Amino acid sequence: MQGHAKKFAEKYRDDQEAWKKAAEEIRQPYWDWAACAIPPDEVIALDRVVILTPNGRKEVDNPLHHYSFESPHFQGTEFHKYRCTHRYPVIGTKTVYDDIDRLRECVPIRFFVETFRLRVSLL
Repeated sequence: MQGHAKKFAEKYRDDQEAWKKAAEEIRQPYWDWAACAIPPDEVIALDRVVILTPNGRKEVDNPLHHYSFESPHFQGTEFHKYRCTHRYPVIGTKTVYDDIDRLRECVPIRFFVETFRLRVSLL
């Protein structure tokens, strides 16, 4: 991963030393669900995000927001029917959509309940 990051850092002209340092220090991403069970909007709510490229800031489709099922292997399956992943989906209407507000309400409760069950089962 660091090798790829170093090659990528060389493309940046502004603050190149900072990019090289970041490439040296890059590590595998880790999400600490215990610290905050609700992912940030950049993961669950924003369709588009602004990234910094070698040519400046650019708005792009958010790669973390959803996954599109474009493979022919999904033909005839539930995945093909829904076209992409959804966060706390509302199903039963003509269209499926994400219910982010409901997700934000339910995740902390479920996290607490599952953590409690695990602790009790270890006794």
